[in-house]
Formats: sequence, structure tokens, C-alpha cells
Amino acid sequence: CVLDETTGLMWSRTVSASVGPTSNGLLPWTKNGSGEGIFTYAAAANTASLAGYTDWRIPNAFEAYSLAKIEAGGVDTSAFPAWANSIWSSSTRPTTTTQALSTNYAQGTLITGNLKTVNLVTALVRGPV
Repeated sequence: CVLDETTGLMWSRTVSASVGPTSNGLLPWTKNGSGEGIFTYAAAANTASLAGYTDWRIPNAFEAYSLAKIEAGGVDTSAFPAWANSIWSSSTRPTTTTQALSTNYAQGTLITGNLKTVNLVTALVRGPV
């Protein structure tokens, strides 16, 4: 886990991995045919008491954005060694409810919309603590 002392949020150090339809960590925002989705992933982490905690959730768009190192176009790779360039947030796109917001750290377009059926990785957050 990584504690962001600025926001008080505690983050899982890595994004989703070894889950999803092809076990590559990619999950849809909504549940797919086998019942997998980002919220199911968070529920499973809570059931398993990830790092001893049971209050993990998917970050909203502002929380996910808070990890961006604006000048470097990414996240702190020493704190998050296996982070992805784009992760789901729990936020639905306000103008298009079939889309959810994700962050794209690599391209500098930090918040973008994707169809909720698209497979991306996600991170877990808790707090503020």
C-alpha cells in the first residue's frame, strides 16, 4: 500500500492483475458475462481483506487524477512500480452515461471517457485515512 500524505488516501501499490476474462488484469467497468467488473474486483479485495483492510473501493476521477505527476506525465514509479498508463475510475461521464471516466497518464489527456464495456485495469483506494 502507498499512503498519499497530501490527500490522505491509501492506494493499492499495483493495479488489477491476474483477473479478467484473459487473466491480464483488464476488466470492464460493468459486469461482463462471467460477472467480472471493476466493482466485483473491489468487493473481492474486501472479502479477502487486502492488506488487512475491508474498505477498498474504485477511485473516482478526481482521486485517480490526484496521482498524476503533471510535469512527468505519469505516476511516481518508485511508489507504484507496476502501474498502468490508463486506469478506470468509478465516475460515469456526465454527458454520456454509457461511458465512464478513466485516466490516461501517458498521453497527457488525464481524464477521458470510455465505453463501460471496454476492458481496462483499475486500482483500489481507501480513505482518506
